[in-house]
Amino acid sequence: MPDTLPDVHGYIGDIKRTANNGGEAKAVIMVKTIEGLEANYPEASVRIDENTLIEATTGEPLKLEQLREGHEVQAWFEGGITETMPVQGYAKAMRVEY
Repeated sequence: MPDTLPDVHGYIGDIKRTANNGGEAKAVIMVKTIEGLEANYPEASVRIDENTLIEATTGEPLKLEQLREGHEVQAWFEGGITETMPVQGYAKAMRVEY
């Protein structure tokens, strides 16, 4: 898990499953920043794939299927992001208040 400021820190507002081809499900989640918390972007469209590390704040590994709207989440992007509003990018890691 990265030890830097998350790119986005907020609540999951929407989860859209994008694929399930017999392997890991893929999804896109909308994250809206919690007012008063520090993050690089106020909201983001976060893409999750089989390479995304997802864990609870306790360090317990989580599966995509365990994420729910309303969960508090910190996400770190990997690679480039689109500078649209909201920003869009692939998550390399996510920490979830589960």
